Amino acid sequence: MASALALGLASPPVYGQGSKAGADLARSYWKPRAELPARQAAVLPTWCRGAYVEPAYPEPRNSDPSLFPVRATADRTRYVVGDSAELFGDVVITQGNRLIQAPRATLRQDPGRIELPEGGLLSEPGVALTGARTRVRVDAARASMTDVDFLLFDTEFRGSARTVERQGDTWSFSGARLTRCGPDSGAWEVAAGYLAIEEDAGFAQARDATVRVRGVPVFHAPRLRIPLSAERQSGFLFPSAGTSKDAGLRLELPYYLNLAPNYDATVTARYASKRGTGAEVEARHLSRSSRTTATGAFLAGDRRYDGRFDRDDFRSLGLPGRFEPADRWLMGLDHTGYFGAATTRIDGVAASDDDYFRDMGTGLAVTSRAYLTRFAEARYARGGLSAGISGLGFQMLEERREPYRRLPEIDVGYAAARAGPFEWSLATVWTAFDHPTPGDVAIPGGQRIHVEPRVELPVLRSWGFLNVGAGYRYTGYDLDDAPRRIDGTPERGIAFGDIDAGLFFERDIGIGGTPLIQTLEPRVHYLRQQFADQADLPRFDASVPSFSIPQLFRRNRFSGLDRIGDADRVAVGVTSRFLHSDTGREYVRASIGTIAHFDDRRVTLRGAPTDGDRHLTSPVAAEFAGTLGRFSAAAGVTWDPADAEEDELGVSFQYRRDNRRIINVGHRKRRLSRIDQGDVSFVWPLGKRVSALGKWNYDFEIDRTNEALLGFEYADCCWQVRLLYHRHVEPRSIYTVTEADDDEGILLQFVFRGLAGFGAGVERVLSRGIKGYREGTGW
Repeated sequence: MASALALGLASPPVYGQGSKAGADLARSYWKPRAELPARQAAVLPTWCRGAYVEPAYPEPRNSDPSLFPVRATADRTRYVVGDSAELFGDVVITQGNRLIQAPRATLRQDPGRIELPEGGLLSEPGVALTGARTRVRVDAARASMTDVDFLLFDTEFRGSARTVERQGDTWSFSGARLTRCGPDSGAWEVAAGYLAIEEDAGFAQARDATVRVRGVPVFHAPRLRIPLSAERQSGFLFPSAGTSKDAGLRLELPYYLNLAPNYDATVTARYASKRGTGAEVEARHLSRSSRTTATGAFLAGDRRYDGRFDRDDFRSLGLPGRFEPADRWLMGLDHTGYFGAATTRIDGVAASDDDYFRDMGTGLAVTSRAYLTRFAEARYARGGLSAGISGLGFQMLEERREPYRRLPEIDVGYAAARAGPFEWSLATVWTAFDHPTPGDVAIPGGQRIHVEPRVELPVLRSWGFLNVGAGYRYTGYDLDDAPRRIDGTPERGIAFGDIDAGLFFERDIGIGGTPLIQTLEPRVHYLRQQFADQADLPRFDASVPSFSIPQLFRRNRFSGLDRIGDADRVAVGVTSRFLHSDTGREYVRASIGTIAHFDDRRVTLRGAPTDGDRHLTSPVAAEFAGTLGRFSAAAGVTWDPADAEEDELGVSFQYRRDNRRIINVGHRKRRLSRIDQGDVSFVWPLGKRVSALGKWNYDFEIDRTNEALLGFEYADCCWQVRLLYHRHVEPRSIYTVTEADDDEGILLQFVFRGLAGFGAGVERVLSRGIKGYREGTGW
């Protein structure tokens, strides 16, 4: 019994019974959480009761057992003629890191073989097996066993098989059953007619494979690759299935192509019972100088869409003719390249129609629901020289005017080193603006050139800074299809000067034994900028950004170059931070500021100046962000003293202990945009393995729930199940926002630890809807 105890076995294994998916053998190496080594217990997910503990080995882990002599002990020994020996009672045979335990063994010198006629235990680094009749070659990596239980320590898979053969680095199992559940759980398993596991391979190869959940078959495949590590291998991935009101039954079957170490692709066949059959492709390429992802999707003949109308809308509107299903597609490209001093960037998405994202969904990160952008740029930067050429286009998803396309935009800039105490720079940008409705006098296209020389006197000290600058802004236009009353080649020249100064104060404080530094950072910025009449200039890219702390210190109150605001004002702001004295970690940051004007503002985005342009003070902007342990908060407010109410307000609070304990509460309000929305989301455990998940986003302006999510999750060390109810609002291009369409459905996801799962779209819903939730945590 000493040998069994040295291995950490709870009791000697019973050989040759082929227990259910290797449960008996697995129990011999299983330790509850309280008995695990501290390092192993620290990384074990909270919902796992325990883990397998692999025994220590006398030799380096990767050493070859055949290079070591065979040593054996037993209660009795009998030598047989022919250079053979029989061992009886508590037989223990070692050969390097190889260990064999059995009640009886026969050692044959020629051809160097060990036979276990009554079965036994075979253990090597990474694997342990018990079986009935067993044969092991001592001079080569060869073995055979019947009625086998096996345990793979590195991947925590356990299983059973009728027979096993080892040839070199490959283990071959017939009549195999495999699972990653603990020894007392039978939640799921894979049954395979044949299973091959190659050492250091990323996948096990299974033939005639059936996935069973609680003994019930749920999936069958003639061939199946079971992942054994994070290494990527080509093959079918697990399908996903679901239902929705709009698409009906949905099935997806992905195939992964590991084409090379630096590029791969995933091809997914998609079926929706109410829409039809399609496919999706994602290809990725990575090199030392570039990173590229290309995405495409196609659905042939969508049975619910004819290119303009949904089938239900087509019928309700009583449109003439026959409803003709339309093909639908999506293309996307995301590329970043670095080639010495040159860089390239491409980021674009195109869809077949305005309603594609509402109907079909996508995994792409789309920044706007109003339009899709298509951007390409090449840049060169060396020393103080910077030059680039770019293009920007749009695809509208809503019934609104399309922004101007920039085809192309060329910029050249140079920032020189100091000339004495001064620094100077020169920036030039030429842009050709185009619009898809040529001839419309309300939106003429044309070209614009902007040249801006600047000189500055910077003074920087540890206790503060002073920057005195001056410059000139020249802008010239060559307009297409300009109205007769407007000059087709207008020009504008504006001089400016500014003084920017700030101070840094700090003091050492301690709160609750934590050494902290509190800073006080006042800043004053004076700007004087000439007035130029710009009423007849086009508005290619001009807009008014939201007022905020960074906006206080900008040299132009407009964004873009078509409007340069006249100014005679001083901006005042102050920021205070609480930082850790040793690490510099920021715990709290608070800022407040405003602008005092010495004259009315005469330049407007459009029309005559309003009363707000004549106020001598701007709104007051304030921001706050803080973290205290598991709590974090952020807030921003813009207060208009003239109206005695806030123009904008945003507040958010979060409690996050881990991925299973998250509470978010937020509210945002924009008075001029008529936005007033509240948001609550959470993930919270109801027990050790059951959690509740939810989100609620409500629009107080129109009394409508924009999104509602409520569900439950069960997770243990074997599998994970999520059941969610999801309802959300999607604006439609032929309706106003208040008449937006809503979709709802029940989402169900199974995740088998180590085997992927069904319903991967649930992860996207949760990670996008619940701030702080991360996909795949703990799995």
